[in-house]
Amino acid sequence: GKNVKILPYRRKDLLIFKNFQWENNYLSGLTSNDINHWNTDDWKKLFKKNSNKATINGFTVRRINDDSFFGYVKILNINESNKHCRLSIGFQNLNNDELYMIETLNLVLNYIFKKVDMHKVSLSVNSFNTGTVSICTKVGFKLENTSKDEYCFENNWMNIDNYIIFKDDYLAQQK
Repeated sequence: GKNVKILPYRRKDLLIFKNFQWENNYLSGLTSNDINHWNTDDWKKLFKKNSNKATINGFTVRRINDDSFFGYVKILNINESNKHCRLSIGFQNLNNDELYMIETLNLVLNYIFKKVDMHKVSLSVNSFNTGTVSICTKVGFKLENTSKDEYCFENNWMNIDNYIIFKDDYLAQQK
């Protein structure tokens, strides 16, 4: 991309990723499946698992100008017969880097739709996370439904908004 690059995990990313996984700005970008109290050993296992795969589906997101790590993207639940997959995203300092996040999602969606030839991509976002919702809708994701009281966080029940984007719709808006 112009401002961001998407790379496989590096060993040095381990501590950076672990240290910002629970910052408020970072947490707001996580989907419900990512809200886990992982320790350093858990992160090591994740990095080792992804670094040994022939097809890596988890990536770091970095700024081109200084190579700084500010998020991740995972491509999950790839269903080749139905041409559908899910995205999981997490960004540090969500409020300050909207353009970087939009560029990141566009890079990933271009790859998924043009190279992998998926038909549909889905993404789940915490309902209270207006920053991520704004970014996803600017890229073209549409709200499909809301899962009520999906999980409990700090003694409060949280809703999850489920978004989708179709290949034809995405490519049409890119013209």
